[in-house]
Amino acid sequence: MITADEEPTDRDIRTLRWLFPPGIIADSVAFIAEYIYGNARHRLALIVEVCEVNYSLLQNTQLQEISAFVEAYPDRAIQYIARIESPLSWYEVALLSQLMRQTGVSIAYTPLLKSQNRNLQLIGIYICVLFTITDAEPYLQQLVESEDEEVAYTALLTLCAIGGELTSLGVSSALSHLATYHRTTFIRHAVQACYSLQSCATHLSDEEQRLFLQQSNSYKCQIVCN
Repeated sequence: MITADEEPTDRDIRTLRWLFPPGIIADSVAFIAEYIYGNARHRLALIVEVCEVNYSLLQNTQLQEISAFVEAYPDRAIQYIARIESPLSWYEVALLSQLMRQTGVSIAYTPLLKSQNRNLQLIGIYICVLFTITDAEPYLQQLVESEDEEVAYTALLTLCAIGGELTSLGVSSALSHLATYHRTTFIRHAVQACYSLQSCATHLSDEEQRLFLQQSNSYKCQIVCN
């Protein structure tokens, strides 16, 4: 699923839950996570989300060490994370953000989004997604132009989640650097966030515009049927 040309559908991913027990899926995710990086982790994160894998089952030594520190010294969590040299994955960012919230840490999203630290930027983006912070749009518009592909891509999807402006030059530039299957993911997010084709048509090829309309019509049908 991670290496396929087309992004797997939710139905394809749910097939894993029917075929394998949760422990096997979690072990597989942990193994694969050690050998992929960058945008490939987004597809892995999607599989984790749809399969409802328990993050605590993932045997990641670094994550366990960071989590232990956050629990022991919650007030110093952000400073500690800022010193981590290796890039955190999106699901690690989600877990740590949730853990900080559980320990009562006050997380100001603006300094994180304005930070030059890639891991802190992702935590700021996650907070924006979690609380649908529309006021963060100016910072997200800047981050979609980040040289870090994962930061730019995640900021782009977050703009969709908060109902941000998709006609900007930054969004156009970000989309132009995306692989085909990531552009397809963007279309999926835009449709689910109830954007019209006109809101981003100038960024899409004719084929992608047809895909947008196809998914939009299908999505509307699901709403009526449900």
